[in-house]
Amino acid sequence: MAVAVFDIDSMEDQAQKIVQFIRDQPEQSISARSLMDFFGVEKHRRKDFRKVLRELARKGLIQRGPRGTYRIPPDVPPVVGRLS
Repeated sequence: MAVAVFDIDSMEDQAQKIVQFIRDQPEQSISARSLMDFFGVEKHRRKDFRKVLRELARKGLIQRGPRGTYRIPPDVPPVVGRLS
């Protein structure tokens, strides 16, 4: 597994790399810690990296799962209405 160094200056490019990496692992959720290890995030940049993950989740590009894991959201559209 190749290691890429997280560069805070190219946030948009890094965000696309994060989404692509998660997309390449569709059968599993990936922990934030595993993502940080893969991208070579230095300790003092972890907070910034987590902000990027939260922003990607807010935009709907990734989905936060249980225990801080991330995955690509399913393609199932939400159901609107009431259960009776």
